[in-house]
Amino acid sequence: SRATLVVHGSRFRDQRITINGLPITGPSGGLTQTAPNLEAMQEVQIETPEFASPALRAVASGWRVSGILSALSGSWLTVTTGRVGYNGQRLQQRRVDQASDSVYGDGTLANYLNRAAFAQPAADKAIGNHVSNSIRGPAFWTVDLALSRLFAFGGLQNLELRVEAFNLFNHFNWGNPITNFNSGQFGRITSQAGDPRILQLGVRYGF
Repeated sequence: SRATLVVHGSRFRDQRITINGLPITGPSGGLTQTAPNLEAMQEVQIETPEFASPALRAVASGWRVSGILSALSGSWLTVTTGRVGYNGQRLQQRRVDQASDSVYGDGTLANYLNRAAFAQPAADKAIGNHVSNSIRGPAFWTVDLALSRLFAFGGLQNLELRVEAFNLFNHFNWGNPITNFNSGQFGRITSQAGDPRILQLGVRYGF
């Protein structure tokens, strides 16, 4: 069994950095969120034993089962105005005003973000007070499983049978919500992250 924990946050945009106790800005020009993104992976490999019974050994020995659980924390998101701003500022750089800390909706696909927590900034205001990368998107997890066996025959020849299942439990991972405040779909999740369950069967002949 092997477990790995990876922390993503070394890039400037994923950390809040201070000088003499004062926060400095990330590449988008605003303060960034404090917590890094986290990725965890657990891998388990099991092989069936060599049974004493010839019949049981022929059927059940030598099978390998490999499973991987992957889990990621949600992406950090920024709500933008969706409008051309002061001096023609690009849409992706112009942040909204945030009027409330209750930025999340009721936790459904149709209302992941709370529209009432944000507002369009004044037309002559370059950037709203909403903090860049301060909203956490949906988390992600999936389980992959592989079952295989190697059959040796004729000296150096072998045949491998392999069955693989990606997203074994067919878990629906939510995509990120729409963060364009000017969109009628704002705050809704309209996409899936990753793939639905995929099954595949493989045969490999080695000589």
